[in-house]
Amino acid sequence: MALALFLLLSSPASAMNWEGHEDWFLDAPMFDAFTSQMPKPLPKPWPSCEEMRARAKANPSEQVAIPGANCHERR
Repeated sequence: MALALFLLLSSPASAMNWEGHEDWFLDAPMFDAFTSQMPKPLPKPWPSCEEMRARAKANPSEQVAIPGANCHERR
């Protein structure tokens, strides 16, 4: 029991991120080299408010169309 306790206390502590993985690689230079080459994500275009209203009629659990918040008015 004492040997197991000694081995547990002598190992380095590691932290988990919100996904349950260790965060060791976030400070590593190889991680910066990898992420700097990745393209930035493109934002998904908003649907039109007419489209959102049609979805809400078909499905009562669908979000209500709010111009400027989750849809855009066509002009």
